[in-house]
Amino acid sequence: MPGGSRGLLGVSDHPFPPAQAYARISFDFSTRVFQRLLVKAFHRLNGYTFTLEIEDAYCRIEAGIAEGGSFISIGQEEVARFEQQARFKILPYMDFLVHAAYWRVLDDGKARPLWGDLQRVRVVFVEEGSAELQICHLKGTRRIPLNDLIMLILQHLEKEVDKAKLAPIEVKEVRGH
Repeated sequence: MPGGSRGLLGVSDHPFPPAQAYARISFDFSTRVFQRLLVKAFHRLNGYTFTLEIEDAYCRIEAGIAEGGSFISIGQEEVARFEQQARFKILPYMDFLVHAAYWRVLDDGKARPLWGDLQRVRVVFVEEGSAELQICHLKGTRRIPLNDLIMLILQHLEKEVDKAKLAPIEVKEVRGH
């Protein structure tokens, strides 16, 4: 945006609503490294598709990262920008948006959109080596329980931790439904 200033990538200007679910985790590496892996995990989550067990439908996840007053889709460019930013700044918290789009495949093979859910995710860095992942459901039919979404995010984060050959993260507590 010419002449405009972008906020820090990962930080929203909007207040976070009360969390409806959370997870407390610990890790044996720096917060700076954790933040980099977190952005990569949300990038990996972006476009992830799975079948819903309850209904004859599938879900596609779209993930966004905060940048000042808006959220932008996480692509390779945002991962690279965050890598550069993380060299100079460790954030006290990070904000993400997760959109779960639901689809049903009809008998003729065409996919029909059904509904969607929008969740806001904040990761708060309590102290070095620990974080709290907070989720608030903003709108939609809430087909995916929030604790399942937390576990999906943590699963993708663990893949990035494994890829970096670091000690596994430890999930201390998950609350919510």
